[in-house]
Amino acid sequence: MSVKPRVLIADAEAPTSVGLRLLLGRSGFDVAAEATDAAAAVAAAREGTIDLALLAADLPGGGIDAVREIHSLLPGVRLVLLTAHQSADELVAAVGAGAAGYLGQDIAAERLAVVLRALIEGEVAYPRRHTGHLVDALRARDARRAAVVARAGERLSDREWDVLQLLAADASTADIAHRLAISQVTVRRHVSSLLRKLRVRDRASAAAWLR
Repeated sequence: MSVKPRVLIADAEAPTSVGLRLLLGRSGFDVAAEATDAAAAVAAAREGTIDLALLAADLPGGGIDAVREIHSLLPGVRLVLLTAHQSADELVAAVGAGAAGYLGQDIAAERLAVVLRALIEGEVAYPRRHTGHLVDALRARDARRAAVVARAGERLSDREWDVLQLLAADASTADIAHRLAISQVTVRRHVSSLLRKLRVRDRASAAAWLR
């Protein structure tokens, strides 16, 4: 990591971006890149060397989708979703996408700098009032995964599990490829492996296992 942590700011609102840039600059961070939509955020993360990314939940193109893609491409980058209205469901989605932090946009400036440094050191930052819901959701997810494995008789890889969940959400091959930042050929390979392991004929049958 660089002496000054390098940060990507992704927000469509110029005043918010300016405020974050000034705050981070005063707090010893180096704002290495800025973006105003999800695609630009992913491209900036891929092209630059960053330690941390702050992404607005309402980022055009999807803040959570941008988190997911960057996490897939650069798992070592710490990702923070900034939201105007925190919710338990959005927290679960953010964590599932790879966010290490889920913060309200109204967080105090001094507090934000402290939290970001803690995140870079390996900590996580989630709102306490929603952590119970997060734990319940993770337990339910693990229970579903264990049930699928028990019925199939074979363990699914993490990526196969990701693909199966998206199949259950009726995502197309192109959608899955985009959301997981992999090629459509790779998606089809994972689907073929799922069909074999689950002993089913088609994608719809595979999705039905999870439902």
